[in-house]
Amino acid sequence: MLIDNLPEFWRPETDQENITWLYLDQPDADENRLSLAALRELDAILGEIRLEKPKGVVLLSDKPAGFCAGFDLDELAALGEESAALEFYRTGYRVMDKLATLPMPTVAVLQGDITLAGLELALACDARVGLDGRFRNRELALGLLPGFGGLGRCFRRLGSRSLDLLLSEQPSGFGEPPVTGMFDRLLVDEEQIVPTVRRMIVHPRQESLPARWKQWRIAGWLRYLQALRWRRRLRRNWLPAFHPAPFKLIELWQKDGAVARPFVVGEIRHAARLLAGETAQNLIHAASLRRDYLASMSKSVKKLHPQQLLVTGVNRANMAAALRALDSGMRVSLHHADPYRLKQAVLSIRRRAQGARTRWRRLGNLPVGLGVDKDGKTLQYADVVLAEPRALQWPLFLQKRNNRQAILVNCSYACNAAETGKPGKALVIHSMNLSAEQPLLELATGWKSSSKSVRAARAFALELGCLPVSVRLETGFLTGYVMAAVIDEALILMAEGAPAGLIDRIAREHGMLKGPVETARSLDAAELRVILPAPRRINSLSQANSFIPAALLLKRMPLQRQEELFQRLHLRFYNAAVESVHTRRVKNWQTLDAALLGGGLVADFTGGIRRSIEQQGADSFVERLDSLAQSHGARFKPSRGWGKLAAR
Repeated sequence: MLIDNLPEFWRPETDQENITWLYLDQPDADENRLSLAALRELDAILGEIRLEKPKGVVLLSDKPAGFCAGFDLDELAALGEESAALEFYRTGYRVMDKLATLPMPTVAVLQGDITLAGLELALACDARVGLDGRFRNRELALGLLPGFGGLGRCFRRLGSRSLDLLLSEQPSGFGEPPVTGMFDRLLVDEEQIVPTVRRMIVHPRQESLPARWKQWRIAGWLRYLQALRWRRRLRRNWLPAFHPAPFKLIELWQKDGAVARPFVVGEIRHAARLLAGETAQNLIHAASLRRDYLASMSKSVKKLHPQQLLVTGVNRANMAAALRALDSGMRVSLHHADPYRLKQAVLSIRRRAQGARTRWRRLGNLPVGLGVDKDGKTLQYADVVLAEPRALQWPLFLQKRNNRQAILVNCSYACNAAETGKPGKALVIHSMNLSAEQPLLELATGWKSSSKSVRAARAFALELGCLPVSVRLETGFLTGYVMAAVIDEALILMAEGAPAGLIDRIAREHGMLKGPVETARSLDAAELRVILPAPRRINSLSQANSFIPAALLLKRMPLQRQEELFQRLHLRFYNAAVESVHTRRVKNWQTLDAALLGGGLVADFTGGIRRSIEQQGADSFVERLDSLAQSHGARFKPSRGWGKLAAR
């Protein structure tokens, strides 16, 4: 290589057969990210390769984590101006085009988890080799579109399966359709990479269009029907106003999905507008918040890795935690005084772990790591003990001798706060939804709880793949406090005659992932009595849903009434969130935003509570709260925390 400066992101090596191997290796990082600097460096290297004319070029990763984990979030956050976003995509498009037009064969070797950034690089090569990995379009959740020419290449390669690949929310293995359609070879052993790639370079295969009899699948009228089906599917979870990227992708497919066209008209322009838009910037900000918070939590518990979990209660939350512990590689033991309930718990976990729908009558063939402890002997070497939700079971915990000083945790809103923290190593945890991909796990600690116990609980949460957030037990759980305000207001609205389905729809359309009535019905009555300021309103939840669809009710309702419902739900939620920071229920704003975003109480497109307040202005919130306090009572009285925000 004749490059003036030593490569920083790419390491080129030429072997004895005159094949250039380009290793992507981002310095000081566990995974590779495709940044503007990496693109420019690749541009320079490709220019030298064109002059040196090797027999072939191979792109691969030098990190075990995978080929490319996405774009640099900090760099994307700085591209808030459309001109800067255009320059970013033009640079990427030029580099990918230079890679695609090299006069020698090019092969991409993909392994580990790859995202849209890695897909753009791979599709610019002539051939792709896969080795034990998964694809997931994480950039779609950030409001981004392919803008480096990958959209046209994907349409050309996969045809009618392109939308199945690009719009899928779940990760797909390399051997699963439609991901498998990207690859020319799928390998099972790393030792096969070098000989396979060399054969593909020596005997390259020309890319050909699908047979004429297959091209009818992407005819114009069929693309229209496919686009219509996908729009209906996406509208179940996403609204075009707040998640424009997937709907724009469908529009481009419907317009330019012809297999013979190698590019999509206006791909760069559409991608740049979305990246510079408010929605994408809010989504990127939310992702950065999670990343930074998780990094700080992981650093504080770097040397702690709990191995043994003892579950002494068989409620739903404990079973979900046990299943996540098994998935993470921990050993799990189940204990209960009632043999029948113990057997049902084991069968429940086995059904979930094995993914089967049948019901077994006998115990046996337990998932790896799961055991049954009838006498509670596992306590002698357990790291974490999950107790029953309504009793912390101190007799079992204190009578047995534990050599590892296990922490005792309780998985419920309805906890005995007076008992927690007595031995200095007991905590209470709660999660709104342990079945989510990365749920929030609140750690409520008493004033006697030791710092060692708190660190151990954080390590346990991270081991489960959760987002740990510490809260003060004296003030209660954050999600319980914030959601209680919204649920309480929703129950008042129901008492005034507003349909439950309409209340949930309005809440979801303005930043909540789950409606307050739906959330309340998913909680136990005991938990609702703990968190609600007026538990007598719980009876309103028995009100049946209206047989009229919520969308039709919304159209019939006057706009002024719709705005009133939204403001009452919205402002009580934000007022409770600000009060949580003011009363030190959580440590700071970063913790609050990470908790509410991770817990699914706030949608990512808002960018978090703090960002929404900065965009709308704290004074605007205070004025609206004062107005509602005069018309609807003291429950809308502004928190004293608003004064600090308005002064900044």
